[in-house]
Amino acid sequence: MNYARTLLAGLLFTPLLALHALELKLLSLFTDHSVLQREKSLPVWGWTNPGEEVAVSFASQKKTAKADGAGKWRVNLDPLSASAEPRELRVGERVIRDVLVVDLGLCSGQSNRGFSVREAANAEQKIARARDPLRFDF
Repeated sequence: MNYARTLLAGLLFTPLLALHALELKLLSLFTDHSVLQREKSLPVWGWTNPGEEVAVSFASQKKTAKADGAGKWRVNLDPLSASAEPRELRVGERVIRDVLVVDLGLCSGQSNRGFSVREAANAEQKIARARDPLRFDF
């Protein structure tokens, strides 16, 4: 009879333990089709259960972190060269697909973008270089 009570209590309370466990969460910028900055250390971070270890792998790098008391964790991937080859970023059981490492730039305003590249100085050379997927240095 005592065994039956213990078994029944275990069956009733086990789902409550699962509700308490947090799902591994990443910052929203880590999604399929992401682009990452080349030649810079890349922080990858998120949240999970306090004390839980999180494994991150990308481009032959494997790093682990342990979540702090609030469940926050972070790893820093070493700088990577630019690559037009889509890769997978794995964080725990999650897989983020089609991630590229490129040179990121920010274009803003209107007047500085009000003409085509054909009107720029050395246009032919710049257009020829633009066909190289690993360069963006207008």
